[in-house]
Amino acid sequence: MSTKKKTRTSFGATAPPFIDYLKDNLRRYPDGGQILKELIQNADDAQATEVIFIHDERRYGTESLWTDELGEYQGPALYAYNNAAFTDEDWEGIQSAGRSVKRDDPNKVGRFGIGFNSVYHITDVPCIFSSGSLGLMDPQEKIFGKREGGFRWFLDDPEHQDALTTMHDQFQPFRDIFSLVSRQEWAKVIKEDQQFDGTIFRFPLRSKASDISNNLYDSNRVVDLFESFIADADLSLLFLKNVTSVSLIHVSVDGTVNTRLEVKSSIHTDVVLESEDESVVEASTKFKSITLTSEDHKETKWLVTTCTMKEGKVEKLDSLAENLKFFPQVDLAFPCGEKRDCQESRLSCFLPLPNNESNKTGLPVYVNACFGLTDNRRHIKWQEEDQKHDEHAIWNELLMKEVLPQAYLIIIQDAIKLAQESILPAPSVYDLWPDISQITHKDKWYAVALDVLGHLFRENVAVLSLTKDERMFVTPSEAVFPCNGPTSPDTLAAIKRTLVSCGENLVTLPDSVARAIHEAYPHPNILKHVTPTFVRDILRRIGTHNMPKDDKLCLLEYILSDEKYRDLEGLQMLPLNDGSFRSFSDRDEDTALIDSHEFPRVLLPCCQHLFIQDDLSLACRTHLKELARKNLFKVINIDADQVAEYARRYLPQDWKQMGTGLVTWDVGNSQLPPLDWLQEFWTFLNTHFKELSKFTGMPLIPVTPLSGSQPVSLARLQQNTTLIFQKSKQIDLPEQIAQLVNIVGGTVVRGNEWLKHEDLDSYVLCPSPRSVMKVFVNLDSQDLIRELKTASHSAREELKDYLSRLDSLSVTEKDFLSKLPLFQTMKGSCVTAQSKQAVLLISGLTVPTEFPMPDSVVQCATEADRRLLQLLKVKLLDTAEAATLLIDCIERGVCKKENTEKIMTWILQHGAVLFSQNQNLKCKCKDLSFIEVNGELKKTSSFFDPTIPCFKVIFESDFFPPPVYTETSEMLKSLTDLGLLNKEVDVSPEHLLHAATLIDQLDDDSQSQALERAEVLLKMLDTNDLLSNCSHDQLHCLKMLKWVPCAKSFDDKKHCNEESQEMCFFCPDEIRHFMNEDIVGHVMPLVGNFSDRVTSKLGLKRLLPPEKVIENLWGQSEPITTRIKNILKEYDEESDIFKELIQNAEDAGAETCKFLVDFRVHSYAPESLIDPDMNLCQGPCLWAFNNEQFTAEDWANIVRVGAASKENKVEKIGKFGLGFNTVYHVTDVPSILSGNSLLILDPNVTHLKKHIKHKTNPGIKLSLAQQRLFHCFPGQFGPYERIFDCNFTKKCSPKPYPGTLIKLPFRTEKEALKSEICTKVFHDHNIVTFQQHFTENSQTHLLFLKHINTLSLQSISKDASTPPREDEIETIITVSKTTLSTMKIPDETNVSKQRQAEKSLMKLNEKCKDVIDCCTVNIVQITNQQSGVTEVHSWLLYNCFGTHHSLEMALQENKKASFSLPIGGIAVPLQNDPKTGNLASLQTDLVGQAFSFLPLSIHTGLPVNVNGTFAVTSNRKGLWETGVKHKWNKALLQDPVVTAYVTVLMVLKEMYENDQLENYNYHTFWPDREKVSEMFKPLVDAFYSVIAQHSIGPEILSDGEHWCSMDNAIFLHESIEENKDISTLAMQVCKKYAKAPNHIVPLPLRLRNSFKQAGLEKVLQNRTWNWEKFYQEAVFNNLGTMDAESRDTLVLHAIDLNIKKIDKLLVSYACIPAKGGQLQYIKKLVNPSGKVACLFEPEEGRLLGGTKNDFCSPKRIQRLLELGMANDHLPLADITEKAGTSAKTWRTDKKKAYGQLKCLLDLMKDHLNDEDSLHWETLRTTKLLPAFSPGDTKKDRKVTLERPTDIFSDKWSLLVNMTQPVLDHTSVKIHDTDPVLQILGVNDCPKLETVLQQLQEACRKSQSIDRPMLLKIAHECYRFLDHWLSYSGNSNFISERANSFPFIFVGNTFVNVNRVAEMNNLKQNPISMYFHLLSLLSGRSGKVWVLKNISQSVSFKLCSRNCTLNMATSPCQRVICQFASQF
Repeated sequence: MSTKKKTRTSFGATAPPFIDYLKDNLRRYPDGGQILKELIQNADDAQATEVIFIHDERRYGTESLWTDELGEYQGPALYAYNNAAFTDEDWEGIQSAGRSVKRDDPNKVGRFGIGFNSVYHITDVPCIFSSGSLGLMDPQEKIFGKREGGFRWFLDDPEHQDALTTMHDQFQPFRDIFSLVSRQEWAKVIKEDQQFDGTIFRFPLRSKASDISNNLYDSNRVVDLFESFIADADLSLLFLKNVTSVSLIHVSVDGTVNTRLEVKSSIHTDVVLESEDESVVEASTKFKSITLTSEDHKETKWLVTTCTMKEGKVEKLDSLAENLKFFPQVDLAFPCGEKRDCQESRLSCFLPLPNNESNKTGLPVYVNACFGLTDNRRHIKWQEEDQKHDEHAIWNELLMKEVLPQAYLIIIQDAIKLAQESILPAPSVYDLWPDISQITHKDKWYAVALDVLGHLFRENVAVLSLTKDERMFVTPSEAVFPCNGPTSPDTLAAIKRTLVSCGENLVTLPDSVARAIHEAYPHPNILKHVTPTFVRDILRRIGTHNMPKDDKLCLLEYILSDEKYRDLEGLQMLPLNDGSFRSFSDRDEDTALIDSHEFPRVLLPCCQHLFIQDDLSLACRTHLKELARKNLFKVINIDADQVAEYARRYLPQDWKQMGTGLVTWDVGNSQLPPLDWLQEFWTFLNTHFKELSKFTGMPLIPVTPLSGSQPVSLARLQQNTTLIFQKSKQIDLPEQIAQLVNIVGGTVVRGNEWLKHEDLDSYVLCPSPRSVMKVFVNLDSQDLIRELKTASHSAREELKDYLSRLDSLSVTEKDFLSKLPLFQTMKGSCVTAQSKQAVLLISGLTVPTEFPMPDSVVQCATEADRRLLQLLKVKLLDTAEAATLLIDCIERGVCKKENTEKIMTWILQHGAVLFSQNQNLKCKCKDLSFIEVNGELKKTSSFFDPTIPCFKVIFESDFFPPPVYTETSEMLKSLTDLGLLNKEVDVSPEHLLHAATLIDQLDDDSQSQALERAEVLLKMLDTNDLLSNCSHDQLHCLKMLKWVPCAKSFDDKKHCNEESQEMCFFCPDEIRHFMNEDIVGHVMPLVGNFSDRVTSKLGLKRLLPPEKVIENLWGQSEPITTRIKNILKEYDEESDIFKELIQNAEDAGAETCKFLVDFRVHSYAPESLIDPDMNLCQGPCLWAFNNEQFTAEDWANIVRVGAASKENKVEKIGKFGLGFNTVYHVTDVPSILSGNSLLILDPNVTHLKKHIKHKTNPGIKLSLAQQRLFHCFPGQFGPYERIFDCNFTKKCSPKPYPGTLIKLPFRTEKEALKSEICTKVFHDHNIVTFQQHFTENSQTHLLFLKHINTLSLQSISKDASTPPREDEIETIITVSKTTLSTMKIPDETNVSKQRQAEKSLMKLNEKCKDVIDCCTVNIVQITNQQSGVTEVHSWLLYNCFGTHHSLEMALQENKKASFSLPIGGIAVPLQNDPKTGNLASLQTDLVGQAFSFLPLSIHTGLPVNVNGTFAVTSNRKGLWETGVKHKWNKALLQDPVVTAYVTVLMVLKEMYENDQLENYNYHTFWPDREKVSEMFKPLVDAFYSVIAQHSIGPEILSDGEHWCSMDNAIFLHESIEENKDISTLAMQVCKKYAKAPNHIVPLPLRLRNSFKQAGLEKVLQNRTWNWEKFYQEAVFNNLGTMDAESRDTLVLHAIDLNIKKIDKLLVSYACIPAKGGQLQYIKKLVNPSGKVACLFEPEEGRLLGGTKNDFCSPKRIQRLLELGMANDHLPLADITEKAGTSAKTWRTDKKKAYGQLKCLLDLMKDHLNDEDSLHWETLRTTKLLPAFSPGDTKKDRKVTLERPTDIFSDKWSLLVNMTQPVLDHTSVKIHDTDPVLQILGVNDCPKLETVLQQLQEACRKSQSIDRPMLLKIAHECYRFLDHWLSYSGNSNFISERANSFPFIFVGNTFVNVNRVAEMNNLKQNPISMYFHLLSLLSGRSGKVWVLKNISQSVSFKLCSRNCTLNMATSPCQRVICQFASQF
């Protein structure tokens, strides 16, 4: 072996040059949008969230470059930016082309590996700027030198920094893009930050070929690149983990920036579904939104499920995942809300794979996974033959088998969960199912789909959505599946509703889901399907009572379809025409009738309920007819006699009544026969009946011409007829008489010339007078008389005139006419002339006809009356005799009051004439009591002449004749003649007593009137000796009456003249003559101006009473204790003391009023008291203080017990009158301290005995100016010390007390024993109770007072010292009033009226101005402090004067000092809102109290308090309710109180508008009349009347925003406001659409009722919108602007209302939503479930829209049908229009077109009677009927639409089908004889030429037509020709045509006639049957026919050709034999 050493050489595989590598790479990676996807993928791996691609077309400078070689790369470039920075590994990886540094990271989908090299399609020099570097790659090594593949600038290198900032041209492209995407400064990033947190790729576009590629890129190529990416843009972000935004930007040459596209993604974190822990996978489902913004904005919501197989579950998968560094995850994405073609679904490997067929799955979901891809990344690998062991392919197969089914199952289950929560629409769940039909050709995905479905079914998941609730899901085994086979949509819908209603788990499946179940469900036999049997069983189980009619009809057709009729027994599904359903049974009540063509149901319109429904489908009708034929159930056909029977039996109920009256036939009433029935029925009668007797009693005679718009009157056929023709046999019945005949019960028959019958004359009479009489005789006499009575006057006059023309009357006629009410009584009543008299009224003075003349007298007012009455021999009366009859009536009392007045005024007016003519009449009138007074009738002599003045003064109106009898001088003269009293001497004692009684009874309010009467009476007595006529008793009664006027104040007589004295009335017994003035002048009334006669008769000078002489002293001037005791009976409540004392303080002008209850008991020596007996009253007492002193007038008045001393002082509310005496309830010794005086009163004279000299003066008044009183009687004044600042010292004289202090010692037991006033003892507990009266009722005392603003009650205990210390005085309650604010009343008109009233009242009394401020409203606050608790109440107060009636009364009556000022006021309760501090309306239960400045014990029922200067009873407990005082109170309520009421409401409104008042409704304080007491109802009525005043009513009503008066207020009817469903919406709509200045104002029921009860119902009604007005004004006028929801709600409600007036509006407006969205008129609507719905498309806007919850509910549909919506009928115009569209439908959908044509033909049947319509002409020329083409003998070719006039009926098919189109009647299911075909003009009989053409064409095409068909054609043609010959006789034409072509059918062909030579077996030849045809042929053939044997066959031999014609021996043979001799 050689030892020579061998040379070593390198050995091993070497890498190809990098350029070659790139070229190879570019060949495998195609150019296009994939380049951008690779860059996005790299950005996603870098965890970038944003990617921007920029196409920059700018060119940059080449001056300052790093190297000149870079100059060619300064042109247009593509940039890619993302917001993640390069790491060191990234910089390393991008330099290692084709070797991914992240290969082992399964979370990276590609990071600068092979995919990145695809950028070299675009560029030769890719550049990168990121983190701390900017790099430029040069694979060609041409820029930086050999082996220099690029260059990298570092930001932390100073030299590089300088270059980056100074070489502007070189780096300007980066600077511009950097500025665009980062918004940072280039210099700062380079020099300061030295870090860029993002990445910018720059790819200069290749402008010339290079070593890498000759692929040149210009701007168009980049645009294409962008476009290819945009095509998949919405999918690009779907499965990426980090990138959420991608943008495409274009920068033009001039630097204009334009964003081409921006796509963003976002995750919905609110809905995330996670898998369960025990699952083999980890999965989550969430929503992801993808938004694309370019020229259009698009957003897609995706349901995305991520499913990862857990480790350890699939060993092979785990192994491959480890080897390949893949992740076992599959993502599924489903587009929500849009229907995408499954063929577009693609695979993604994080980014969508190319859109080629291999990447399309056909599934409804988009599939993403970490697939193993081919080298070019365009396809995924599968286990094909060449790569069975390829790990990537195996990996993909495992993903599809193990992970994908799990993911699919999860996304479906999660979708179901979301659907159950209504997050996802339930139908979307089905959209997720694989559609088997879409992927059967894709074996791989078909297997995957079956695998997915297998998993789904094996898991037994509830995946099927229930029809009744889409959110509920069941498993397939639990579901009921829809029926298989062809079933109409309506039937399917009905089945669906039925099964859902009974709880069956019916599911409605898309076809794709049904196919999936059929294909993949493992146990299909267990699934339940709908069948007729199934439905029948269901119907038996649930019953059909509540099922909608349409559903029943659809179900009926379905359950009949299997022809198992017997199984129907018991089902109530047999539809009758009345809409009801009968059971299929043999019971009589379940009978149903079927009509026929001969006996149509129109003859029995009232039996429609017995007929089967007329619009049943053809299938149903066919089945039911079969039922009738088989007699299975009670279904019957009718015949002629049954028509007659049923016509009578089933007449309308009111037609059956066997009277002679007319029957009103409302032809528009659906319950009555229709218009065309009667003529049809008479046609029926003329056809079947010669006599009409069978129809007697039936209303068959039309009295008036038939009209379709007006009711028709029908008369019955009767033997004793009352019918008469208006015109007959050239004779007319006069119109007036005809009208009268009708009125009295006869019947005039007019018009209807068609009414004819041979038996008709027996039932309707000819017109003549005797006929009229006959009609009258045949009428019921009582009815005739009654009708004549009620007939018009002119009608009776016409009849009388008509009858009076008779020359004479027969006995019968006279008797008949005398019983007719042809004449009139004076009352105007119609009566007979029988046993009557008549009063002449023709000329002269006549008795007024309105007088109540006896009914035995009739008027003779016309010449016709005179003639008839003379014929009837009736007596005639003159006027005088008639007047006497009237007086007799009055005497008998049969005349009413008003009639008596009319009669007597007429007689009195004409007395001069009447009395002179008839003295008997005058005597009767004088004795007649005809003048009524207080219910009593009196004679004329009982009354005085009203023209005598003195009588008018002393007697009231009852003593004079009523004005009605004294209006004229003629009447007065007649009354005087009858005994009227007209002299003073005629006055009787009774008259005197009555006059005196009147004066005595007149109250104080009428004093002046009484005084005037007394003066006249006294003068009359002085002038005439009337008293002498009086009896002793009468004179005594006269003396005991108060009728003589005297001075009221006896003391003032000496100081006042007579005129100024105040007068009162006294009994003459109480009066003495002036001669006794000095003796009793102070205590008795005196007179002195009477005559001696009168003075003597009245006893004025008799002896004086001794006690009066003694009583003539100073003091309380009447029996005091008795008087006080009586007063206390009226003032029966102790608590009145406080109010009376407050009232006195207010009148005194005090500002403060205080009370103190003093429980101390003082023990003073008797000598220290003013009287020892005063020791009895030194115990507990009540002190009352006010801060004003007594005046001299007050001291004088206080001693006048019971005298209302200030009643005429307008500024006072009551002072020291009756009211002060209430103090005697608690005390016997009241004392009053004021100024320097102390008054002590002792009415019982038990305490001051030594000082009181006489009981008539029981008191003592002390002057405190005398110092000695305090020294002498210290005990008397000791209790006063320190009581309300009272100080009696011994050192000096006390100052006058600056106020008034009243002491009321409580009555002790000792005092009670001696008291003649009251015996009630006040112990401590009584005092406490008395004290509580004040504390409980004092809150409102100050409310209307003007002066007093403070009230208080204090208490001193019995243990307190004397004088008491301040701490011993306890304050129990304090009430104070402060005025918070004042404001002027807002109404200037009211201000003016108030000022005017004030001015008028000041003329009477200047102090009236001080009482109230009539132009100011106050807000006062009343504070109540009690037991440490403070309550504050606010009130709005206003008082004003009356300006109308009350003012008039005050001005008039004040002259008589009767009334106070006309004042009224209102107090409104308010409260302070603690939150805002503002006032608010107080919602309380206040029932309202009446005030007369102080509260009265009267509750009003009003929501406010009322003040007024009311006339109250003396005890102030009530208001006067009678007499003039009642009128005063009523005037106050209706005048000032109402004014105040309205004013405060206006102020409240103003406060509310100015934000000074909160929580205020305009009606808060309006009165509720039902709650108000009777006394105050006039106030309520006046209040509402003021509100309702037209044009001047106050603007105090509000809708919450605006204020208005009643004129501008609109109220909704209570039926609207009370409707809970619609009221709120109605109010909103009204507010929105009410036209200014009107406003919709809510009106509570209490206000509504109050308006009505106040008599204002008409006013309220005029301002109220009822349903009709509301819908007209607010709804239908605004349909176009109203939102759809509100509009539909209101329209639905209008439909439900079922009100005729609303219905008119509904049909007048396009208001119902149709399918298609537009609104439609009801009459243009079509029921979508109706028969005609198949004719219309949704877009036409004719089909009813809505759902079954609204417009399509059965109830609403029924209503719409009633209103005119089309259902089973259409107008002929619509039918014509739809027929015109048939051809269009025919071209696109023949099945649909057939259904429409069938429907149209069916609809035409409804219009057969309208045969003159022009629409028929249009239809005849419209291609609308399907027809077989000529020559289509098998009827298997294409059917076409033809014009009706161009086609033949099918029954003539064999005669024409070779040359003419023939109707395809089976497809449209119409019979050949249908009248519709006739009216359409379908040819019903072919012409002769047409038949011959048929034979000729059959001959021509005999070789292509089956022999049986040829035989049929020949047979029918020969028969037709034979028939034609037999009737026509003209045979020349047929003969010529028969010889012109082979005419004879022999064997299988046709031969010429002249070629037939021999006959043999004629039996089989069609022509042999037709005699006439054979005779024709035999006579024209020119050949010899030889007959060999009649009984045997013979043969004709043909010379040139042998043919045989076979025919059996028959009579025809004999005929043919006869022809033989001719040949």
